[in-house]
Amino acid sequence: MAFKTGILYPRKAVPVKAYIHDTGFDTVYKNNIGLAEAYLRKSLPTVAFGAGMRIMFALGVLWGDSNGDKIVEFFGYSRTKEWPGNPGVIPWQVVNGHDRANGEIECADTVIMRGLEEQYRRTTKNLREYATHLPDLGDLLIKKV
Repeated sequence: MAFKTGILYPRKAVPVKAYIHDTGFDTVYKNNIGLAEAYLRKSLPTVAFGAGMRIMFALGVLWGDSNGDKIVEFFGYSRTKEWPGNPGVIPWQVVNGHDRANGEIECADTVIMRGLEEQYRRTTKNLREYATHLPDLGDLLIKKV
């Protein structure tokens, strides 16, 4: 298993970095990155809600399950006084366009990706620099967009 691509939305009120996972990509998104990205963009308003929770940025993972459900898992990182700090993380899911408070979240690939993202974040000077680049995910990332 791996991520098909990474996508950046650095100019949002709450910057978002998102990855499209290959789980369900063929059946739910018909192997079409554009279709998957369109669903991701449709789910981004839930991140704006995160701004009210004092989130400084979010990571997202898009995938599909065996029932044909379209899923985006978001991880909102809380604001810190100084960069890079040690932010807390607030997770939530959007399933078929609706927020879901419970259910399985974060596969092992996502755990590794978030660790690599955090490792990279701590090498950057500020949020702007962090939000405009993807780290090297090695074998987990198939293609960069």
